Amino acid sequence: LDKFSKEERGIIEGMGAFGHAYVIVNNKQYDVSLEKEGTKHKGELETKKERAATIWLNQIIMLRQLERYEAALICYNIITKLIPTAPEIWYNRGNFLNHIKRPEEALESYNKAIKADPNFEGVWNNKAVTLASLGRYKEALTCMTKALELTPKNHPGREKVEMLKEKLEETILR
Repeated sequence: LDKFSKEERGIIEGMGAFGHAYVIVNNKQYDVSLEKEGTKHKGELETKKERAATIWLNQIIMLRQLERYEAALICYNIITKLIPTAPEIWYNRGNFLNHIKRPEEALESYNKAIKADPNFEGVWNNKAVTLASLGRYKEALTCMTKALELTPKNHPGREKVEMLKEKLEETILR
C-alpha cells in the first residue's frame, strides 16, 4: 500500500481491495487481493492486478453516474498504479479529465498512453482535439497528422479525422 496516497489508501481499504478482496462471478468466488505480491508468481500477480483493475473500472462507472468525479479520479489513479503501462487506462483517464474540464491533466494522461503504445490512433486524435481546445493548433495538427497516419484507409472514422486535420490547417493559416 506504500505507493498509494493517504486518500487512495482510504478508498482501497474501504472497498477491501487489498487484504481479503473477493469477486463473485457465476457463483464462483475469486480472490483479487494483492497483499501477498512478493510470494506470487509474476503471471498470477498480473492476472490479479487486471482483475482488481476491472473492479476499479466498475467503481469509476458508478461514481461517474453519481457525478462523484474526484472519487472517480482517485480510482483512476489507483488503477494507473496497479497497471502503469496499460495505454487504454491512460486513454480513458484522459477522456475523463477532458469531460470534467481538466485538459492539461488530460494531456498528461494521453502522453502516458502514447508512451505505452505509440500506435494507439485514438489517443493521438483525442490529444489533438484537446490541444486545439487550448489554442495550441500547431501541436494539434502534428497529433492529428499522426492519428491520420495510424488510421486505416477503410476505417469508418477516417473521414472525420481528415476533416479535423483540414480545419486545423485552415485555423493555422489564418
